Amino acid sequence: MKNSRRSQHQLQRVIHLGVSLCVLGLLSLSGSLSVQGLEESLSSTSQAADTIVEDRSATSESSSQVDSSRSMISSTHADLTNASSESSSSSSSINTSASQSETLSGSIDGKTVENSPASKQSAVTEPKSDKISGEASPLYRLYHTGLRVHLYTRDQNEYNVLGSNGWNQEGIAWQTAVQQGEIVYRLYHPGLRVHLYTKDVNEYQTLAVRGWRQEGEAYRSYGSIPVYRLYHPGLQRHLYTYDENEYKVLGSRGWKQEGIAFYGIGAGIGNTSPVVSTPPSMPTVSGKLSVQVGANGQFDVKITDVQPKEQISAVKVAIWSEVGGQDDIAWYTANRAANGDYQLTVHAQNHGYQYGAYQVHLYYELPAKQMVGIQQARVILPEGPAAGKLSISSGNQDELSFDAIVSDIVAPSGLEEVAVAVWSEAGGQDDLKWYTASKQSDGQYRVHVNVADHHYSFGTYHIHAYLTSKSKKAVNIATATTVVAQPSQSVTIASSYLGTGNYRLQFNGVFADKQLRFAVWSEVNGQDDLKWYEASRKDAATFVGQFNAQQHSHTGNYQVHLYAVVNGQMKGLASTTIHVPKADFSAPYYSQRDSRWGGRVYGLWRFNDSGCVPTAMAMIISGLKGEGVSPVTVGEHLYHQTLEFNRGYFGTSSRGIALAAKNWGLKTNVLNSQIELTRALQDGYYVAAAVGPGRFVLNSTHELVLKGYKNGNTYVMDPYNPNNNGWYSIDYLWAIQSKDSIDLTEGRPFLKITD
Repeated sequence: MKNSRRSQHQLQRVIHLGVSLCVLGLLSLSGSLSVQGLEESLSSTSQAADTIVEDRSATSESSSQVDSSRSMISSTHADLTNASSESSSSSSSINTSASQSETLSGSIDGKTVENSPASKQSAVTEPKSDKISGEASPLYRLYHTGLRVHLYTRDQNEYNVLGSNGWNQEGIAWQTAVQQGEIVYRLYHPGLRVHLYTKDVNEYQTLAVRGWRQEGEAYRSYGSIPVYRLYHPGLQRHLYTYDENEYKVLGSRGWKQEGIAFYGIGAGIGNTSPVVSTPPSMPTVSGKLSVQVGANGQFDVKITDVQPKEQISAVKVAIWSEVGGQDDIAWYTANRAANGDYQLTVHAQNHGYQYGAYQVHLYYELPAKQMVGIQQARVILPEGPAAGKLSISSGNQDELSFDAIVSDIVAPSGLEEVAVAVWSEAGGQDDLKWYTASKQSDGQYRVHVNVADHHYSFGTYHIHAYLTSKSKKAVNIATATTVVAQPSQSVTIASSYLGTGNYRLQFNGVFADKQLRFAVWSEVNGQDDLKWYEASRKDAATFVGQFNAQQHSHTGNYQVHLYAVVNGQMKGLASTTIHVPKADFSAPYYSQRDSRWGGRVYGLWRFNDSGCVPTAMAMIISGLKGEGVSPVTVGEHLYHQTLEFNRGYFGTSSRGIALAAKNWGLKTNVLNSQIELTRALQDGYYVAAAVGPGRFVLNSTHELVLKGYKNGNTYVMDPYNPNNNGWYSIDYLWAIQSKDSIDLTEGRPFLKITD
């Protein structure tokens, strides 16, 4: 009976269908291989399987055996369809004994093919005997008549389960050593959806960088049965067989011979006395798997009736979506409930937000780390709709703005961003603008909308909220409208004095997104001092600007006229009159070494040596107040009314500068950066600057007067040496600023002084 069965299966092959896995995708190879869904492998190769008929009819005539070999592969290789009739004249019988030591022959296209025994191949590892020192594992074979594919597995439980689920059990194909022999590695190609078995480490490593996924050790190559491998470039499939005659025939018909792939132990199927004939014992395992689809892209997995509970180390579930070929496969360890059931929740976000069909495969991990497949399920996870709420704040009528708030967001495919489209009803969508919402601490998303960014359109506004998923798909989730009423007030101009001839202008009620300019001139001599300035936006309906009367040289009434630039034309919006009492802030030059006061002594020091600060302040005060204030007047005040001039130390502290300014009704501001210094000089302010060693002093500190700006330079007045007066780089002056503590009492050694 066994000999008759062997004649029915002369050709033994392993097609890349994930042959070490059952239809459940079970792990059996020492628990080290990752799951590859057999359904994918079977579906991707079912057409190829249709063309390769495994069932062989027993016959005593060698020509019928050859014909059967031809018919098995005829539809896969069109050029072999007539090979059966061409080789029918061959009368040599095919010996397929386990040793395969005899020379085999057959007739192909009228030519005799001599098939050498496997031992004659130069690049093949010599077969070992079937004797082993350790354990051996049987490799079982099953056949599915519907799929027309064979399946090989070392998992006895899998073998039994599949035997009751439409698969024909065909016994042991061959034995595989557990510890001896060369490792047979397994790879999987997600694109081709096929498995590859190889014991070539270099091939294993090379294919890993060419799209193949390494899956570790499948089993061991050891024994006397050589298993050959061929490859067909057109089909992109490998074929495994230990039928040496078939190996030769296919090698001449488009299949590339790749030599002996590995070895097995014993005589395989039909052998009456394999080396290890008794399968390893294993407990009977069982369980029920159920899946319940929930909301928001998730489903619950529940496992009940788990047996035997005392021998199960862990309950594991392999889950993947059918899209992409297991590229999102994830292993979950189920949580045990108080009643002994196991459960877990699966979220689509853990699987790349894939929706549709999911495979759910249940495994038990036994104490010896052996993974046993129990049951599988297929669930359809629908993609729920994206959702959210959109609300509009009451807005700020003064700023002519409102906020759009998106809340209660549901994003089944993951949330990349929240975008809001806003436009006014007037003029269609000519002012359409997209905003990216900012996430708030409470989880809501918010955008701020200003009518100034929408051409100052008033009336109804349309707001549409969109969710962009991780897949970059934008979905409209909510819409709303709001009304922005147009204020009735007219454009007005307000002015404020900033000191040293500087005036700040504020233009209120300007509802235009055009360029704004304003003209300024004194009423003296007509418009001979007219200058144009640019206005900048402060908020939705407010613009600001500034001018300095020093640039106009006259006092009295000044005219300020505001214009909007519309299509290159000037459109008047508003005008006002400002009274300017002082436009000239030039200062006289004083020397601390002047004979009128240079010889005076304050404390321990003469004024011509220590009076730089009183002299510098006398120049600044005179320029700002418009009256002559001498250095000795300032010196007298500092020495007798403060403790900051020649009181316990040589010279005057920066605190003395602030006190002197206050005494004459002036203000001081510390300049904390070079940018602030430059801006103050550009605006025409005076600056009292304490500098250290450099151009103006050798080994001490010295006070200078700075005013004006021209191409990065400012004009310096040196109270000790008038020969130093002139234009100097602001960069240089900032670099040599004093580091002395008496010059840092206000924080920095540079102080802006103004009326």
